[in-house]
Amino acid sequence: MIAAAGIALSVILVILTGGKISRLGELRLPHEGLLLALFVCQGLARGRFSSPAEAMEIAVTVWGFTCVALVALLWTIRRRPGVPVVISGLVANMLVVLANDGMPYRIDGVPAPESDGAFYHAVGASTRVWVLGDVLPFPGGFLFSVGDLLLLVGLVVFVVSHASPLRPMERPSSERLLNARA
Repeated sequence: MIAAAGIALSVILVILTGGKISRLGELRLPHEGLLLALFVCQGLARGRFSSPAEAMEIAVTVWGFTCVALVALLWTIRRRPGVPVVISGLVANMLVVLANDGMPYRIDGVPAPESDGAFYHAVGASTRVWVLGDVLPFPGGFLFSVGDLLLLVGLVVFVVSHASPLRPMERPSSERLLNARA
């Protein structure tokens, strides 16, 4: 959901700013295939289905390892626009998921059980750092976490900055600086 919203918002902003989506085809990332595979594994691990407790432990462990691997790979390109924000979102989600063996959610006014055995489970008395869980309402009945919003913003900044006609200013080379002083 986050990726789809980020891509849709990015496309709209690229068009509004006069950018070209085709510029994204020129974008090269280290380990592109591995990055994509890790995001897919993360999505599969947190499937919205009930399963036995042992299977959920495995799912949370797989999700946690993919998250750590994503942060490590993204760290190598942290200077690109939006990437530090994406890393922050991944870390926020990782903190809440690993602290609670899944993603807690909270819907005000709706009593829910302590845990329903799935990756997503209701906030309860023993939930830690619930404020980082899926507690922010979004139109259409969706819930987002702070980490999800950071992922969304980082993805949009990354895509728009690479497709925009406005390129970041070039740093002056040391040769140009020396010539300017002479």
